[in-house]
Formats: sequence, structure tokens, C-alpha cells
Amino acid sequence: MKWLFAACAVLLLAGCGIKHQTIHPTLPTAHINPVDGRPIVIRAVTDSRTPLDNLALAPSDRPRNVGGVGRGGNGTAVDLDEETVASLGRQMVTQALRTMGYKVVSDATADVPRIEIDITRFSVEMPFSLLRAISYSQQMVADISTKVTIRDGASVQSFEATGHGTNVFQVVKPENWEVAINRAIEDFSKRFQEKMLTVE
Repeated sequence: MKWLFAACAVLLLAGCGIKHQTIHPTLPTAHINPVDGRPIVIRAVTDSRTPLDNLALAPSDRPRNVGGVGRGGNGTAVDLDEETVASLGRQMVTQALRTMGYKVVSDATADVPRIEIDITRFSVEMPFSLLRAISYSQQMVADISTKVTIRDGASVQSFEATGHGTNVFQVVKPENWEVAINRAIEDFSKRFQEKMLTVE
């Protein structure tokens, strides 16, 4: 019966316009900026995500929105609390670089590498599956995709870094969205660091 309650909750939302739920993602364990680490500049973090087709959001809501579930202009939008996706992306990359031993600086001389991050996807959704519903295993699915460019003198290298996370849920609430997002962030951090090792 639990799957029925979850499905009913979604159907109830479908007649109430867009409702917003606020989440507070958690980054991996913080690392202090290494004093003797190799300096690197995060030159830019941009948000190039395409608006979700199933959520009709105002332009002012999109920088903070990270997905949700909707149909016909109704449903639930999941939003960051006090920051944008771009600012959260900068924090994620900063933390990953510090974990690798880099010293992230705001400005430096020409011989210091500069990194640019373009966020092409940062979303959490609730795809419906009858088989999962019957087996009480409905999932929230979070995905992060970025294009990374590193400029070091005359050298320019690029790669893609992604993250994926899921959470089996029974109730549509912020804490359950957060679990999926946090797992995607952790996965992104690991994959980003692995890709950075190939260009060092």
C-alpha cells in the first residue's frame, strides 16, 4: 500500500500548481585550503542547464531549482535554499580540488592553471515505474553533468565530469530529495578527481 500512498501524493500535487520544497545539500568532508598546495584558479562556473520540460518555472526560480516532479504545469519543484546551482557547483569543485592538495586562489600569475566549469545538468527527478511501485522501491534519481576546461599556459585540456545518485523513498519530502542529491555530489567529487589525475 505504501506505493499507492506515494502515487496518490503525486496525483494530489498535480492539481495544486507548482509547490516548492527546499533542500540543503551536504558536501563531502571539508578540507582546509592547503598552504603549500599547488595554486589553481577557478576562473568561472556557469549554469547552462536546459529548463525542465515538466516544470513550468519562472525565470527567477531556475538558478536555484534542481528538479522535481510535475505534469501540465503542476507538481513539486525542488530548490536550493540560499544559493544557486552555479555557486553550489563552485563549492563542490573547490572542495574536490582541496582534497587533491590544490590551493584554490582567487587570482594568480599567468603560470597558474585556471579551471572553468560549465554545468549542463544538475537535477533530481522522480521517474514513475509500476514495477518499482509494486515492489515498494520507487526511486528519486539525481544526476550531475559538467564540462571542465583547464588552461595552463599554452595548454588547454577538457573533460566531462558526472555524478549519479539514487534514493528509494516512501514519502515525497525534502530529506529524501537530499539523499539522492548528496549521493550524486559525492559521486561527482570522486569522478572529478579521477579525471583531474589524467590531466595533471
